[in-house]
Amino acid sequence: MSTNEIIKWSSYNDSFPYKYIEWESKVNKLSYTWDYFNGDEIPAETEDVPAEAWFWNAYYVKKNDRVYEFNIPFKNYNSILTVLYFD
Repeated sequence: MSTNEIIKWSSYNDSFPYKYIEWESKVNKLSYTWDYFNGDEIPAETEDVPAEAWFWNAYYVKKNDRVYEFNIPFKNYNSILTVLYFD
């Protein structure tokens, strides 16, 4: 969950290969979530993004790794819930 371009909290499933998203950090420019906060259109469907868009500080993420990103905006709260998954 992100509010005002800041990641507020995250949770993960044990089967998800990436485990760490830095709370209280700014949303990365490589994500559609960043586009949302900057007034750009975001996809209505799930789209893939570089894994480093969300896990930039994880040593095990490779440059070519991709994750799927789906966003649910909460405009009245200037927030967005981002669902990430790996295929």
